[in-house]
Amino acid sequence: MTAGTGGKATKGNVGLSALIISAGLITGYLVSQAAALAALCAAAIALAFLWRKPTLGVGLWMVLVAVIPSWWTIRVGLEIGVATIVGIPLAVVILLSANRATAFAKADLWFCLFAITAIITTRFFETPLYATRDVIVIWLVAYLLGRLAGRSANAIVAVVGVGCGLWSILEFAFGLHVFESSSAVDYWASIQTRGSYERSEASFGHAIALGATLALSVPFVMQLRRFRGLCLVILALGTLATFSRGPMLAFGLSMLLNIFASHRIRFKTLPMAGLAVVGVAYWYTVDALQADETAGNQLNGSDAYRGLTFARTVETLNPIGLADGTVYNPITQKTSYSGITTVDNAPLLIALRFGWIPALILVILLIVLSWRVISRVATAPAAIALVAQIPVLLTAALLTQWQVFVLFAAGVAVTEMADPPEKPVTDGSIKQPQQPECEPRAQTAL
Repeated sequence: MTAGTGGKATKGNVGLSALIISAGLITGYLVSQAAALAALCAAAIALAFLWRKPTLGVGLWMVLVAVIPSWWTIRVGLEIGVATIVGIPLAVVILLSANRATAFAKADLWFCLFAITAIITTRFFETPLYATRDVIVIWLVAYLLGRLAGRSANAIVAVVGVGCGLWSILEFAFGLHVFESSSAVDYWASIQTRGSYERSEASFGHAIALGATLALSVPFVMQLRRFRGLCLVILALGTLATFSRGPMLAFGLSMLLNIFASHRIRFKTLPMAGLAVVGVAYWYTVDALQADETAGNQLNGSDAYRGLTFARTVETLNPIGLADGTVYNPITQKTSYSGITTVDNAPLLIALRFGWIPALILVILLIVLSWRVISRVATAPAAIALVAQIPVLLTAALLTQWQVFVLFAAGVAVTEMADPPEKPVTDGSIKQPQQPECEPRAQTAL
């Protein structure tokens, strides 16, 4: 590591360390001292086992997030799940490791601005505490781990995604819903249906959340050197088993964007990708044509509800803070926005909770990323995965473990774009840049 690079990396680590320490202090302020104690205990365990193997730590964290339902939590002032309990000490361990080199990026400042705005809205503009909790202890932690992991997490995301895809297929084939009735909240305990079919949910509690996570894994799987075709088939079948239109579109868009980002495609890759896209498009068309009468009624009802949600709530938005006409029912533990209890649109829900200005910050970041992908400036898998998630983000709120994967991918994308440009290869994947032999750790995230 050169002196200049080492100095920049050190400053970056100091900055990111300050960021996570600040997040911990804020969490202690918003939650309780018990939360800080629990985090310290978990940090000690992580420090003992994962100091020299942070990549393994990230992999284990991601497996835990994928396997353990988000509603399995412990209460330390507020309900927190495994993504937070394990994620915070893991991020601290990686930041304290002497050989970590992650510098601050402009996107970090924008994300910090959003997080600070969320805290302000809770303190002064009546935003519910649970909403800001999600931003600080779920979104921020996942984003930080993604920033620290960088492209070393690509294979991890691919493997975990394929594992979830297999789970989805087996669940649909055998009707084995492992976590059915495992929650006191009926919304998560019951299995969703599409017509006469039970939809796969795995541990995600919602078919859309599972399907969107599988679609997000597609660009990462495209980087695998072996069994790529088989893994894509597993992801495709797993996505179809959720009977979710948004994830199906995201799956096809992921394939198309990955092909578009590659300058040359090997003969075997193009037919495989084409068949996958055609298959998803066919299933989506059949579903949309309402082959099943009950399913057709459900689809029409979903589309009508989304239109009603937007019409009722958009005029109640405030620049900063909670939307007008918002009511929280402590008995049902549900929030109503002008009579709407479920908002199936991620940017809209963020705007309803925190104001349209904080939501606009995230929307602008996504627009900029989309432009970079379309112009082939950003061709790394995490960037493609995020842009391909747009159909789902516009038809569902960020929920359960899916939100963790989305924010983790966002962190990975920022780190990838800070590295040297990728070099295209002939098999449809994106070749990662070679590190100089004399500086093996200069730009390596983990």
